[in-house]
Amino acid sequence: MKTDWRAADELTKDSRWDGDETPPTGNANYAWILHMVSKLSVHGVAGFVLDNGSMSTNTTGEGTIRQKLVENEMVDCMIALPDQLFYTTQIPVCLWFLTKSKKAEAKRGYRNREGETLFIDARQIGSMISRTQKELTDTDITRIAGTYHAWRSDTTYTD
Repeated sequence: MKTDWRAADELTKDSRWDGDETPPTGNANYAWILHMVSKLSVHGVAGFVLDNGSMSTNTTGEGTIRQKLVENEMVDCMIALPDQLFYTTQIPVCLWFLTKSKKAEAKRGYRNREGETLFIDARQIGSMISRTQKELTDTDITRIAGTYHAWRSDTTYTD
């Protein structure tokens, strides 16, 4: 198999797409998303960083793939982060957390989250540490992670 994602003819029948739309050529974000989903175990969770545009683009079927992920109860949480977090780019990014199961799991302390998706807008947090660089403090990270964990377990979550 070629590593060049633009060689889409060979990839249209790829089993990782599991009958879903074939990811668009020229932008491998959704190929990676579907690849990660295909590797999840029954109770698996995947978390990854993408640019904020990945949450809203509709070009070349991306919106359809995203819609199917939501309808199939695979999007657990999405977190919009502030810009200027990385040295190599100033674009804002988001965290995606996908899961194969939103059902309650007493063993892990998870409540039933079917029909729900958590969106966290963390774009306004963080501190500038230089003219071009922002960082999230341990307190910021704890606040974001704590919100997700509380929502998932329904212990102390407040909107």
